[in-house]
Amino acid sequence: MHYTRKADKRYEYFDALKKNTDQGHAEEINRNILRCHTSSRERLQHYEGLYLDIFAITGQPKSILDIACGLNPFSLPFMGLADFEYIVSDADVATCNLLKDYFVLTQSRGVKGTVLCLNLLSDGDLETIRKLPLVDVCFLFKILDLLDKRGHKRSEMLLTAVNAHYVIASFATMTISGKMMRKPRRAWFERMLQRLNYSYTLITRKNEIFYVITKHHS
Repeated sequence: MHYTRKADKRYEYFDALKKNTDQGHAEEINRNILRCHTSSRERLQHYEGLYLDIFAITGQPKSILDIACGLNPFSLPFMGLADFEYIVSDADVATCNLLKDYFVLTQSRGVKGTVLCLNLLSDGDLETIRKLPLVDVCFLFKILDLLDKRGHKRSEMLLTAVNAHYVIASFATMTISGKMMRKPRRAWFERMLQRLNYSYTLITRKNEIFYVITKHHS
């Protein structure tokens, strides 16, 4: 987990979100919550355009699986979607509980939310992912680099376990010190995709590179 120094304020912001009735103000509160996590904070200025680019490739999904999601589900107002199923997972119990409360609020927009508390280093939890129903799109945002200690076996296990038409896997393009990586594309990942016979399209943003992977044709 990479929460910012404002991490604890996410609960305060969420309390404000529950009391809010103005849609415009609600989106600003969502932005404040997204600022509480490093990855979603970096994505803030790109969310709307990013989802437009992703869904231009995948089509508008009726079901999304968001693995190791952090606070990314609070970007829901920027997806431009309604009446869809949104399954999310995270290893942090407090985050899972917050998201369960959030999905109570999203029901009015026809968003059917499900929260799974899963540890991706657990073989049993990977099996849980494998048994989930087919979804249109799966997000694997900035998680694969964190899974592998030696080699990339765990990443491959997760990627093959996901039952989705499209998988969007992202990676940071900047180092911890804030410098742009000399080679932001992941050669090891591209070799893996080629070996698994998965085609992909690249979407790039300043801090992040996204592989839009076709797993199962609709």
